[in-house]
Amino acid sequence: MHQGAKWPLLASMAIFMVVTMWVSNNGQQIIVNSEAIPEENLLSVIVKKPVLVQRSLTPKEITSNWKKTQQHRRRDLKQVCSGLSNSSMTQDYLYHNQKLLSHLLVDHKYRAVYCYIPKVACTNWKKLWLQMKNITYKTSTEAHSKSAYLRMNIRKIKSKEYWYVMKTYKKFMIVRNPIERLVSAYRNKFEHSYNESIFWKMSINIMQHYRKWTDVPINATLVTFKEFVQFLIDSVTQGEDLNEHWKSYEGLCHPCAIQYDYIGRYESLSEDSNQILRELKVPSNLQFPEFRPKNTLTLVQQYLDTLHPQQRKELYRIYKRDYLLFKYQQISAL
Repeated sequence: MHQGAKWPLLASMAIFMVVTMWVSNNGQQIIVNSEAIPEENLLSVIVKKPVLVQRSLTPKEITSNWKKTQQHRRRDLKQVCSGLSNSSMTQDYLYHNQKLLSHLLVDHKYRAVYCYIPKVACTNWKKLWLQMKNITYKTSTEAHSKSAYLRMNIRKIKSKEYWYVMKTYKKFMIVRNPIERLVSAYRNKFEHSYNESIFWKMSINIMQHYRKWTDVPINATLVTFKEFVQFLIDSVTQGEDLNEHWKSYEGLCHPCAIQYDYIGRYESLSEDSNQILRELKVPSNLQFPEFRPKNTLTLVQQYLDTLHPQQRKELYRIYKRDYLLFKYQQISAL
């Protein structure tokens, strides 16, 4: 065939292939329009790979995928609980030891129970909880104080009602990397809010103990992370109850005794929170604030680098069960 006669034939073949080309994407087929391709580029279609057209998931598909993720989290949690020692705490034990349930908020209208964990978006969730009950607040501090009255008060709930709530209401909690939360608590309570009464007194006690000072001047250097961690290690060794801002998730929410329906993660906070709200069937105008978690791994490692190897080892031991229960990867600096 004459060389010049090949070009019309090749062009015709290219046009035929493009017009009849179907691109498969997630079960959908999309026709590629040949008119959108310049004539001089038609020949290149013959040798190019098929174009993959990405399709956005529908809300129904997003919800379905999210529910599958929740199933996996519940399954993983149950498996770890069954293999842990000293995980024999039961709901009956919790009922007869009311102080252990002090972090559970109950909403009877939406039939929900939320176990809040300080430094894991609990302020925003408490605000939402108040809005769900049409309770007004002006500041975050007021939201914290008003939500305290919504805790599950065993003194005011009968045994039959307690079991009904725990068996039929939707229960959820939100978690994050345990050591990341610890560093966040230290920065918030000792570096950024040093004048807050309870933590100011705690700071004085820590410095007096670990710096061997009888009197600590008002302008003393802030408690270091190293001192704080040693204080934490010694408190656990002596069997003291920890402050809620660094108490373990297991100690606050008892996930091996309470069967949580939803487990949100700080890393997917907005998605998990809004999906939970939809599952609770709250009004659509109530949504969790837009949140994009920052990558704080480098910052966390900087704090961990100030510790002795033995301190890092003992620190991980304190939160090891939380790491196992919620499938968090151990930070390399530990």
